[in-house]
Amino acid sequence: MASLVTTTSNTGKRRSDIGRRRILAALRSMAKGDFSIRVSSEQLRGIEAELAEAFNDVVMQNAQLLAEVERVSSVVGREGRIAERADLYP
Repeated sequence: MASLVTTTSNTGKRRSDIGRRRILAALRSMAKGDFSIRVSSEQLRGIEAELAEAFNDVVMQNAQLLAEVERVSSVVGREGRIAERADLYP
């Protein structure tokens, strides 16, 4: 019986390591400016699944922020409207 518990525990540990490694790789991609990256939480459980979902929310918000900054920059550069404001949270 102890062997079965150890096997289950090791499998859970490996799954957890895979989840953390996926999230770490995605964070590194995002740090390099890749805002298209997402972490699938389908095979993850517990805190790893929650971290993946939170990561996806943050990367989506960063992508929206970047798009809005680019829009405002374009308007200011093209039309000279310095008073243009970013609409960050519609």
